[in-house]
Amino acid sequence: MTVDESLLDPQLERLRILSKGHKGEALVALIKQAIHAPSLFVFGELLALSNIQALEGGPHAPWHALLTLFAYGSLCDHNPDIHPTLDAQSLHKLQLLTIVHLASLSKHVDYNTLMTQLQVSSVREVEDLVIECIYKGLLVGRLHQSKSCLVVNWVASRDVAPDPDSIAKLADELHTWADTCQGVLKSIEIQVDTAQQKYDETQLQKSMLDAEIAGMKQAILQDEQARALIEPTAAVCGQTGNVPVGTSTVERVKKTPKSKQTATWTKAPASNKTSKYG
Repeated sequence: MTVDESLLDPQLERLRILSKGHKGEALVALIKQAIHAPSLFVFGELLALSNIQALEGGPHAPWHALLTLFAYGSLCDHNPDIHPTLDAQSLHKLQLLTIVHLASLSKHVDYNTLMTQLQVSSVREVEDLVIECIYKGLLVGRLHQSKSCLVVNWVASRDVAPDPDSIAKLADELHTWADTCQGVLKSIEIQVDTAQQKYDETQLQKSMLDAEIAGMKQAILQDEQARALIEPTAAVCGQTGNVPVGTSTVERVKKTPKSKQTATWTKAPASNKTSKYG
């Protein structure tokens, strides 16, 4: 099995490096370190090491089985005839992994199931363990006390056992996830198309409105220009008697105020008669 070392937890990578060249009791000590490490919850990379695999079938086989249990199993899978006895620290960590295991199976885990699987006798112990899982980043959820259950929103992944059933289950989950992604993608594409259509309609309406506004502005400008040509003529007419434009000559004379009319005088011809006083 090839492992991308850049993706490994620093603690796990340190244990992998320390395990190189070790056998027997030295490897058992490394397994104990991995099990007791408070922030290490994946062990598949250790199990993939050839010298760890070599423990199976030998005098230290129980420790290989225990590491396998921590990688893929839960507390109810612990068998005293196969696995070493759990100390308090190992028991506590396996309880946390058991919560992760149950949360991966269902979004709602009732308190009775948790108490049975965790082998505790009180709700308070269950809630303390769940809260610790949340603080360690192993799951996201909440305790629904009125319904006596754990509501799971997200849970961390664990190692996948290298057996056909586990691989097939993982493949099914990946196919389901891929189908869900395709459905979401199609929904997004439909929304994008709808938004683009509405945008195009809005742009068309805007163009039509802009054209209408431009036409109205042009009409107003032409009207103002026409008024500018008419008003000077009207002003001149007003100075000569406020006679409207288009009035005939006769009408202008009639409409001109008498005070402004000029009388026409005809001079009488001179008489040839001589005055008697002349």
